Amino acid sequence: MTNQQRQRGSRHASPRRNPWHSDYLHQRELLRGIARVGGVYARGRLLDVGCGQRPYAAWLPAIEQYVGIDITPQSGTPNICGLAFALPFGDHSFDTVLCTQTLEHVEEPQLAIAEMARVLRPGGFLILSAPQTWRLHEQPYDFYRYTRYGLRYMLEQSGLEMIEITPQGGMWATVGQIINNAIQQRLRRYMPIYGMYMLYLINNLVFGALDRVWVDYDETVNYLAVARQP
Repeated sequence: MTNQQRQRGSRHASPRRNPWHSDYLHQRELLRGIARVGGVYARGRLLDVGCGQRPYAAWLPAIEQYVGIDITPQSGTPNICGLAFALPFGDHSFDTVLCTQTLEHVEEPQLAIAEMARVLRPGGFLILSAPQTWRLHEQPYDFYRYTRYGLRYMLEQSGLEMIEITPQGGMWATVGQIINNAIQQRLRRYMPIYGMYMLYLINNLVFGALDRVWVDYDETVNYLAVARQP
């Protein structure tokens, strides 16, 4: 399979999730996080790397021009097709770079971050999300998982100034999401869809509540990072 044959995956879907959805514990925190940092840091001309269907565009109110790049048109609605580690733009071309749930699918993540830093204007911001814990997906193009220390290292190595790295969900949300993923993979052939919705709803309520009272962020599904081009 070539790069051009990659197909759209879950990272390209709408970010909205109901409490009976399998990805609710993960997507709820990701959407809240992007809405929060997007309202503060996203502005001007924005490049969305791995844009898919541009699922977070509605939560970026200060964007004046939205440019999306993805590896193939089948991945969503990109303006340009290309590779994250070889962006076809000049230096300092964008005020904001957004990259959500894409870095794990990039063969050369350090090169990709260096390219995102290169196209950022001085004072511009990179908003980046990447998983620490998730099952294999979009196979065989699923290469990496990241800790907050790995993300910080790669961002700082690219000359960016760290603003924040925020875990999205703690230990119990991670456990609940793992169970939901297992249900989705193993039981969908045998259980009626509404039975699966009920299991998801119970897990999301129980593990979401536990996550609020027993806080442990060393286990997390995902990280959201914001970095600045000095």
